[in-house]
Amino acid sequence: MIALQDQDIPTRFSSGFILKWIIPRVEPGRFLFGEMDRRLAFTSLASAPDDYLIIVGHGQHASITGQHDEVLLEVGNYNPNIVTNRFVKFLSCQTGETLGPDMIQKGAKAYQGYKEDYLWIADEEYKTHPWDDPIASKWLLPVVDAIDAMLSGSTNKAVYEMEREAYRVNADKETDELSRSLLTYAYSNLMILGDPEATVRPRMKSPFGFLPLPRILFPVESSS
Repeated sequence: MIALQDQDIPTRFSSGFILKWIIPRVEPGRFLFGEMDRRLAFTSLASAPDDYLIIVGHGQHASITGQHDEVLLEVGNYNPNIVTNRFVKFLSCQTGETLGPDMIQKGAKAYQGYKEDYLWIADEEYKTHPWDDPIASKWLLPVVDAIDAMLSGSTNKAVYEMEREAYRVNADKETDELSRSLLTYAYSNLMILGDPEATVRPRMKSPFGFLPLPRILFPVESSS
């Protein structure tokens, strides 16, 4: 299943890329977005059998959040069945420090996430259609491509190496010093845990291609 926080610019952009490129190949009823992404709904949906768990949210060493920073998973305060035998991939800060290893100990077959903060650059003008931002794409498309490979049956190790290589290639091409530094940081910050050969059941790609969801999903916030 997939849980997508959407309450500020970082989560809006991160979730937006997943909404456009990944959700079209996910089984109906297997994702939460925005106001649906709350602990009660998450716990209920995540309790159903599945072989992967993807979360976009704000992370700390021992927890990751859903909408309005409501904690979805926290060390010592979640049902192990939510992660047992699953390939877990988080787009968030810091969860690789404590939560990632804890989930492996609780029976997750693979984990990928970031040990420290996930830092990147976006143009706020694209907040109603973040997937079109050429700047944010340098960081977020490597994540999308890695998740796409995971859902196609690639191994934990192959998915990890694909994302890291994309960061490296983008950093090598980058002329802006700050962007190059942040791409290199993402390359070194990404973590892999669990069985390197772990996979999920391959999902079919949508025959209609990847279609953007209605822009109303991303209401423009008032500046007042």
